[in-house]
Amino acid sequence: MPLTTVGTEVENFIENKLELSGYNVESQVAASGINKDWSRIDLVILDDTYDFAEAISLKYQDVAGTAEEKLLYEAENLSLMCHAHKYHGGTIVLCGAGWSPVKYYWFLNEYDPPSNVRIISYDEFVQEYILN
Repeated sequence: MPLTTVGTEVENFIENKLELSGYNVESQVAASGINKDWSRIDLVILDDTYDFAEAISLKYQDVAGTAEEKLLYEAENLSLMCHAHKYHGGTIVLCGAGWSPVKYYWFLNEYDPPSNVRIISYDEFVQEYILN
């Protein structure tokens, strides 16, 4: 992950890495459904061969702040957008080193997001999408 304090740099970095790994990626996809006027999906991975699409939300936390507080809302929001767009599901990726250890562990191991959304670490994302 690039050294940065800006989430959009992380988004651009990950989009580039996904494309270099052969994925068809769209960024800043306009939301649909009840969120269409105020929300965007960071990245959408498309696979026309299998008629598959997955929404990716990148939550970057460099220093203590509000990303942790917004994550529960983001899980519900991403779930609704996946239903509205008929996406296979959504993945929230926890990026950056500013997460409190207790909340980071809780989001990854104890929190039960909506059934069509999962939360993974940046390292898990890289293992699953970039290195494979």
